[in-house]
Amino acid sequence: MRRTLTVTLCLGLLAGACTSGGDPDPSPSGAGPSFNGEVASADLYVDTPQRFLIGLLAGDANGVRYVSYGSVKLTFAFLGDGSAAPAAGPTATATYVGAPGTNTDGTAPTLTQPSEARGVFLLCTERMRSRPRMSGFGTTT
Repeated sequence: MRRTLTVTLCLGLLAGACTSGGDPDPSPSGAGPSFNGEVASADLYVDTPQRFLIGLLAGDANGVRYVSYGSVKLTFAFLGDGSAAPAAGPTATATYVGAPGTNTDGTAPTLTQPSEARGVFLLCTERMRSRPRMSGFGTTT
C-alpha cells in the first residue's frame, strides 16, 4: 500500500510539473505563424524533368495547420559542394493538389485544419541543375 501511494504521489507531482499554468501563447503579441516546408518528392536528381512536391505547414498558438489551395511562389538556391555561399536559383510557381477525398474548392492559399483540406504543392520543372534547397517562399494567387 505504501509503495502504491508513493508511486501515485510521484506521478501526480510529475503531471503537475509538466502542465502549464501560464500564458498558453509563448510567442510575442501579434506574432504570426511559423511556416515550414516538407519535401514530399520521393526522388530528386539532376539534369532531368522533375515533379517537385512540397507540403507547407504553419504553426502557432492554434496548433499546426496546412497551407491549402491556390498557388505559391517557390525560390530555390544552389548549394554546390557547400563550401561557398548559396547561389540564387530559379523561382517558380507551384499549384495545390489536394489529397483524394478532401476539399479542393479554395482559390487562394489558406490555413486549414487537416479535417478541412490537406495536400501538397506541385511544381513540374524542365531540369534541375543541382540539388535544390528551399531558401524561402511566398504566396501568390
